Amino acid sequence: MMDEETGRSISLAALVALALIIALGFYFLMLAVAHAEVVGSRPSECPRRYCGCAISLRLFNKVIPPLNLAANWPKVFSRAAPAPGRVAARPGHVMLLLYHVRGREWMSYDPNSGKGLTREHVRSIAGFTIVNPYVRVATR
Repeated sequence: MMDEETGRSISLAALVALALIIALGFYFLMLAVAHAEVVGSRPSECPRRYCGCAISLRLFNKVIPPLNLAANWPKVFSRAAPAPGRVAARPGHVMLLLYHVRGREWMSYDPNSGKGLTREHVRSIAGFTIVNPYVRVATR
């Protein structure tokens, strides 16, 4: 075969090898992204909407009632850059960042992520405010 842009010939074996490399790379990327593991359900001490409660249990080993409300996380903790151990919060939902996958996607500990289950799976942090759960907002 002839490459129309460069005028060089490309062997069929080289094309097959390139296609195989691309296919394998895509396959392994999809395995990493599609990995979603159910790791639990609602803790008995948490309310029905339990994402904030479950994260406070995981981070602080206790229920902190004001943190049951997802919207309170950015009010209580300082904003921060995304990093493992930080919390992504938006009104109605919070999740704990475990490790960076690519771009704005993170493997996350995601309580109440659907059907009352807690999952560890890849989520985009687009639209979330990132907070450091170990640095409180200064009060005046």
